[in-house]
Amino acid sequence: MGAVSSTIDAAWDLLAAGEEAPFWIVADSQSAGRGRRGRGWESPPGNLYTALALDAAPLGKAAPLLSLALSTAVACALNGLFQGRAGAQVKWPNDVLIDGAKISGLLIERRQETGGDRMVVGLGINVASHPALEDRKTAALKAFAPQIGVDELFQSLSPLVEHAVRLCVQGEIAAIREEWMALAAGLGSMIEVRLPETTLRGRHGGLNGDGTLNLLTDLGPVAVAAGDVFL
Repeated sequence: MGAVSSTIDAAWDLLAAGEEAPFWIVADSQSAGRGRRGRGWESPPGNLYTALALDAAPLGKAAPLLSLALSTAVACALNGLFQGRAGAQVKWPNDVLIDGAKISGLLIERRQETGGDRMVVGLGINVASHPALEDRKTAALKAFAPQIGVDELFQSLSPLVEHAVRLCVQGEIAAIREEWMALAAGLGSMIEVRLPETTLRGRHGGLNGDGTLNLLTDLGPVAVAAGDVFL
C-alpha cells in the first residue's frame, strides 16, 4: 500500500470486509499511526510500517506472551541482517533496542465480535529516520546498516514473526521465555518501572512464566503486568 491512516486500521477494515486472516499489510507511510497507551507514532516515508491480522483463538493461554515473542522475532531479524555489526536487544514488554536506543515498537489490538476472535499486530521499525522523544533514546537502522532497506527487512522479518506466532499457538511458553531472556536488555541490573500512579525500582529479574516482569525490589519480588521500563 501507499499511505494509510494506520496499518492497524487498514487490517481491521479488510477483516470487516470479509478478508480471511492471516494476512499482512505493509504501507509506505501512516497519517495516524499509534503506539501503546494512545501515543502517536510518527510515520514518514522510509521506515517499515506493517500489520499482521490473526485469528486469536488458536493462541489460547499463550496470547499474553505474543508481544514478547514478536519483539524477539524483530531483534532476531535485525541481528541476522547485521551479521555481527550491531546487537539488537529486547526491552519489556515489547520494545527493541540497539545500543540502548529504541528502534522498533509494536501494538496489539484484539476484538471479539460476531464472526470471530481476531487480533491485529501493528509493527513499526525505524529504517531511514527516527523520532526525537524526550524520555528515551531512539535510533534508525541507517546508522548501523545503511544498506538495509524496507523490502529486505520485511523479507527477513515476516517468517520470524510467523514462527513466533506458531510458538504461541503450540503453547511453547518455555521456549518463548528462553528466547526472550537471551536477548533481554538490562537483565540483572537496576531498572525503573513507571506506572500510572507510582514508580517502582529494583533489579531486572527477567520474565515470569506468564510473561510479567519479575522486578526484584528491596521488599521482595513484584510481578509487573504493565508499565514503562527505564534501564
